[in-house]
Amino acid sequence: MPQRAASDPGATVWVGASAGTGKTKILTDRVLRLMLPGTGENPAAPTPPEKILCITFTKAAAAEMALRIHDVLSKWAVMEEEKLKTKLTELTGDAPSPEMVRVARRLFARVVDTAGGMKIMTIHSFCQSVLSRFPIEAELSPHFEVMDERKAQDYLAKCQSAMIRDVRQEPDSPLATAFTHLTRLLNAEQMETLLTELTGNRSRLTYLLTHEGGYDGVIEKIYAALDLTPGETEKTVLADFAQAQSVHLPDLRAACDALSHGGKSDLDAAEKMQDWLAANNPQPARRAFNIYKGAFLTGKHEIRKRMGTQAAQKQMDNIGDVMLREAEKVLEVHHRLQAIGLVQATADVLRIGAHILALYQQTKDDLALLDYDDLIYRTRDLLSEKSDAAWVLFKLDGGIDHILIDEAQDTNPEQWQVITALTEEFFAGQGRDAETDRLRTLFVVGDEKQSIFSFQRADPAEFARMRDYFRDRTKASDKDWRLIDLQVSFRSTPEVLHFVDTLFALPENRSGLVTQTGAEIRHIPHRAAHPGLVEMWPVITSADEDAAAPENGWVLPLAIRQTEDAGMRLAEKIADTLRGWIDNGEILAARGRPITPGDVMILVRTRNVFVDQCVRALKSRNIPVAGVDRMVLNEQLAVTDLIAAAAFGLMPEDDLTLATFLKTPLVGLDEDDLYRLCRNRETSLYEAVRTHPDYETVARYLARCIDKAQTLPPYGFFAGLLNAPCPASPVSGRHAVLGRLGHDALDPMEELLNACFQYAQQRIVSLQDFLNWFSKGKTEIKRQQEQDENADQVRIMTVHGSKGLQAPVVFLPDTLSHPKDNTQNRDRLLWHAPPHKTALPLWAPRQEMEDPTYTARVSELRRKEEEEYRRLLYVALTRAEDRLYICGYKKKPSSKLPEDCWYSALYRSLQPVAQEIDFDVKGAAVQETPDGLPSPALRLQHRDVSAVVEDAAAPPEKARIAKITTVPDWCRTKPEDDPVPSKPLAPSRILDNEPAARSPLLGKEDKSRFRRGLITHKLLEMLPALPQDGEARENAARSYLSRRVHDLDDAEQADICREVMAVLQHTEFAPIFGPGSEAEVPFHGRVRRKDHQDAFFAVSGVIDRLFVTESEVYAIDYKTNRPPPAIEKHVPEIYLRQMGMYYTTLQHIYPGKTVRCALLWTDGPFLMPLSPELLQGYIAA
Repeated sequence: MPQRAASDPGATVWVGASAGTGKTKILTDRVLRLMLPGTGENPAAPTPPEKILCITFTKAAAAEMALRIHDVLSKWAVMEEEKLKTKLTELTGDAPSPEMVRVARRLFARVVDTAGGMKIMTIHSFCQSVLSRFPIEAELSPHFEVMDERKAQDYLAKCQSAMIRDVRQEPDSPLATAFTHLTRLLNAEQMETLLTELTGNRSRLTYLLTHEGGYDGVIEKIYAALDLTPGETEKTVLADFAQAQSVHLPDLRAACDALSHGGKSDLDAAEKMQDWLAANNPQPARRAFNIYKGAFLTGKHEIRKRMGTQAAQKQMDNIGDVMLREAEKVLEVHHRLQAIGLVQATADVLRIGAHILALYQQTKDDLALLDYDDLIYRTRDLLSEKSDAAWVLFKLDGGIDHILIDEAQDTNPEQWQVITALTEEFFAGQGRDAETDRLRTLFVVGDEKQSIFSFQRADPAEFARMRDYFRDRTKASDKDWRLIDLQVSFRSTPEVLHFVDTLFALPENRSGLVTQTGAEIRHIPHRAAHPGLVEMWPVITSADEDAAAPENGWVLPLAIRQTEDAGMRLAEKIADTLRGWIDNGEILAARGRPITPGDVMILVRTRNVFVDQCVRALKSRNIPVAGVDRMVLNEQLAVTDLIAAAAFGLMPEDDLTLATFLKTPLVGLDEDDLYRLCRNRETSLYEAVRTHPDYETVARYLARCIDKAQTLPPYGFFAGLLNAPCPASPVSGRHAVLGRLGHDALDPMEELLNACFQYAQQRIVSLQDFLNWFSKGKTEIKRQQEQDENADQVRIMTVHGSKGLQAPVVFLPDTLSHPKDNTQNRDRLLWHAPPHKTALPLWAPRQEMEDPTYTARVSELRRKEEEEYRRLLYVALTRAEDRLYICGYKKKPSSKLPEDCWYSALYRSLQPVAQEIDFDVKGAAVQETPDGLPSPALRLQHRDVSAVVEDAAAPPEKARIAKITTVPDWCRTKPEDDPVPSKPLAPSRILDNEPAARSPLLGKEDKSRFRRGLITHKLLEMLPALPQDGEARENAARSYLSRRVHDLDDAEQADICREVMAVLQHTEFAPIFGPGSEAEVPFHGRVRRKDHQDAFFAVSGVIDRLFVTESEVYAIDYKTNRPPPAIEKHVPEIYLRQMGMYYTTLQHIYPGKTVRCALLWTDGPFLMPLSPELLQGYIAA
């Protein structure tokens, strides 16, 4: 079997795994076989788990692989002997030895005991572990941290602002000059886009500037790449052209004279030539050349096909040859001028970028931070360029014997360089080292047909180049090399796979999927007997836009015109189809059970309005949906409403913000209400609301918002808005928002609360700072939607997000969009790679500035974009396990389908092998046939489904959790009100305001008394632990007071010592400081005021000092640095209430005993017993 050959631990293997061929199982099998002893006459020793490194593309893939390995090993540990031998035979292909069985049983414990666990991680996690291990060698701070992309963008935004500040401070600097040049070429939006492109390429630019001689070195290389001489300018080019032209000047003037006697086009050309050819040309050189070249070149800068009519040719026989020769030279000069303009624009961009990146690097160095790109680049430099690279590789080399690479087609060049450095020693010797008996291998699995992450610089050509590189290295070291292609698909039914093979059998569809010319794309279905289905719906179109005009030609636009949206119609058709399946118990034939929402996956090429329409249509039909896999919180309507509430709370004087808040679902006012409030007002809008008699409820709500915004953190503020009643709903703010915006608003609101919670963990908690942070960047939420049958929800995601996932039923509704539809938003900063040289940046802000080199690069990128577009289609189709539904929609019914879109290619391949079926979308328009009839649907399915179901075993499925169909009564019952307060009340923290403590910052006397109070409190804590008899306490007190840190003179020491000892020897309360007494005693109870009929409430506190005898209970509470009253009746009411709770609770705890309470004022100090009459204001429960 190819799978078993691929998992052979003795060979370096490169696996091409088509979709659904079980690459994760192969990876798992290979790891298991590496940890087992070999078979045969000279078996290899088992590899320790810590010496295996497996690099995956995502954290989810790493977790899944680790779980699979642990699951297998845990079963081996307790499996019956014969069954274990059978499993090992299936794994290795040979009967296991007793040693292999013994090792297999112990592997689970061995893996669990491995320090740090098995090395199954992403490339970024591995690089972080390397840098953490060798920070000094990598020239990093040992305590560096990795920041997420949003945090990196925040710092980059600050660096951009700092760059602009530097431009203003030094207006004559080269930086300011470059920035001025760019502002003449770009508007504000385009400038922001350029800065985004620069920061998006920050790692490549930083590496380039560091390794290619800095700014000047890079510009010099760009000149050379465009065949220019450094320092060459427009003036020098035009001067050289004029000088070379002087040889042919008589012929050109004769041609100009001949053209002046010709037709209209000849006269126009002669007029453009004569100013340039005149001896005294007053116009600027570039402007004159631009006019001159119009005689030879078209508006697209191509040589004119005809230069000179018959009338002109009668005047000059060879005018055509003269004009053509000059046109070629003019075109060459034009291209040269374009190249110079391109270099100058790129130089300005690089100067700006270099300054921003220098500030960004300084920020990272100061704060010991790295971004995700730094992990790769720093590790690559550490392993290949640093002076300590050999030492680092030596240390790593001793810990890694086998490397496994998953999803290799998505690995970019820098990541390959890290892997290459790690495996350098793998191919240095002759097979297994004779002394160490050490076998070292590389295992790579990937599929070039699924390389869809070009925005991360993954390239199928790089995948093929690395395959050839490792093949040559392996064979040169006389090791076993195997190239294995897996074609047996365990995922999809024959109908789906047959359709995929038919589609990509055509050369125009296969282009870009495989790098080898003539390579075949073929899938062998493992589920050969399982019935499948491929169905293609006709394109749904919008209604005709040309509605009949009214008789009078125009009507007032007073009503909202209902228009039919094709995307919404398709979303409703999909939702109706799913609802019908669920209600009618549609059977998934290959599995012998009804279809559930969790079986369905809807894939789109890009996130657009259709995704929201689809979610809305599904939810409106009560179909569980997991929501979208990614959302930008700043663009969600419910979130903008909540942000408006916070902005108003922080600045009530902002009338526009308040008007926005008043119209949100939380308040619910309309335009008429706003007009009534704003008409003839002379104050702020908030004051108008506050004083208007009809809006008292709104005014009170606004006042609460202001109060909460001033005191609560972001999470508390927004959670309070959503959970508390509001003017629009007596239930809650969440209820009001959902009532207005529908259930689509639920996910954004929850994600906003999650964002607040995460924000509070990383930054100083402040609502104002949160709003500033939130508004300055896009807060994008990514949600993983892994395979989870128990969720039983429809999943909607992009094709990129579905990589590695699958579903029994897949819908492809976004089949008419194409990358060329978005050419206006393409990056203008391109990377040109001369043969065998470093890639260099080129930037042209407008098309007229694009020279041939730049244009060629644009064409190359468009070709690669088309190829990835087809690879993306392959990934989308192969997510389907049983059924595949292809749909499409377009807004203009009269427009033709693009020939190169997915839908057209799929239709051409399916139409010859499928049957036509009727299709209806509740009267909505669909694409018509040439005969003007609605297009039918196409269906490819197994010819006899019922017969197959009886004979075919359905693929294994996980157990599903039973759904709750009825809601228990307690869910609808309002819970009892929480006690007031809702948590136990500390007697020392009663809701009243406590008298202020003595300030340490007042006058000299107050400062001394403050310090004295703290010292006294400390002595009263320490001394009771010493023997009461003798002089131990007094000696300890004198020793403590004499410390220099207290800065007390002898008189002050003696005074404090005397007063403290007087307290400890108090006639009535001396026992509380003696043997058997306790400090810091916690207590709990329930009390209520005698003069109130409120319910009992819980109290919980700590008694500073407690002593219990057979008949009495003594309790003391310390009051440190509080102004002491002279007599008992002047004690603040709050302290009496506190001690009253102590008194009542202690009476309840110790019935029949006399309770004595006192306050110990450290600002003295002196002890004040409290009369029981003052403490009997409470009743215990």
